[in-house]
Amino acid sequence: MSYLSTDEAAQQLGVTPRRVVQLLNQHALDGHRVQRDWLVSASSVRQRQALTAARGRPMTSQTARSLIDALDRDARLPARRADLVRNRDAELLSSAIAHSVVIDTYMTRDPESASERLHLTGESALDRITSLPGEALIGTVREVHGYLQSTSLEELIDDAMLVRSDEGTVHIYRFRDDEFPWAEIPATLIAVDAARSMNSRVRAAGLEALDRKRTRWLARHTR
Repeated sequence: MSYLSTDEAAQQLGVTPRRVVQLLNQHALDGHRVQRDWLVSASSVRQRQALTAARGRPMTSQTARSLIDALDRDARLPARRADLVRNRDAELLSSAIAHSVVIDTYMTRDPESASERLHLTGESALDRITSLPGEALIGTVREVHGYLQSTSLEELIDDAMLVRSDEGTVHIYRFRDDEFPWAEIPATLIAVDAARSMNSRVRAAGLEALDRKRTRWLARHTR
């Protein structure tokens, strides 16, 4: 795998190095830290270029949720949104949907308290999207990934003693418009969030699950 510096990635994406670091912290770009610097995956930079330059405007949170609902329930979509599913493979589709979701990372001494108040997603809910047990993919050390349930972020920070940190193990997801309309998190959203994981096995499981849903949807809604 080839890597770029944050300055090189910023130049290719047409953004600032600070924005590149934000994208890394949100898992919108792949990379890893070397002391205080980042090495950015060149392939993730190319993928983001394809989304932002070749695919038009970024997907809104409302559009992303409508695609998630349609794929999860095999429901019809308006023509323009249907084209978003038809014209993108699972990898591009997951990246486009993931763009509408941001992730904040926290440290805590009480991860169980945080976990109980979240709709678990990604690698924290792999059993929903794959026949393999989650620990078979990522081992026994598991981080917490989830969307807020019926509590505010401020309440969760106080109750679970969360401290904002890029090196934390509690990852709180939210749509950019702060809406989460589901009583239970859709399996399609779990797959999308798994597909943005830094763990290659988790990412592969997410992409495979999303591809199955996309293939089934296309079979039923494409003449």
